[in-house]
Amino acid sequence: MTILNPKRNYLKAVDVKNGDVIEFTSEGEWCETKFTYDDGSLKSQFVIQAKLKGIEKDISLNVTNRSSLIEGWGRDTSKWVGKQATIEKIKVSTNKGLVDSFLLHPQEIINEDLNVPEEKIADWGKDDN
Repeated sequence: MTILNPKRNYLKAVDVKNGDVIEFTSEGEWCETKFTYDDGSLKSQFVIQAKLKGIEKDISLNVTNRSSLIEGWGRDTSKWVGKQATIEKIKVSTNKGLVDSFLLHPQEIINEDLNVPEEKIADWGKDDN
């Protein structure tokens, strides 16, 4: 397992707005972090690469986002390459209070569930921060 370089180019909530679309460019990998469990063993996280507005970013997928993408595309992340997901900005409660975060929704799921034309989805959140 690889220990993450802290200099990676992570996608952060401040970088996105509602309705932004990312395209996955890798199948991702499980990587150890600098954080540890109580027993001293290193925690791991799933990191995958995606493009946002043509810029390659690393995304650490939490359980919620992994579950959403698995529901849409299955567990074989090699099949996620080239797929698109829409970003929904949210607030989450942490020990530091409310912080910005984002949810990822598989593009196909949004199109089917909402029956919204793709050109309309591209306009979502244009006035949002």
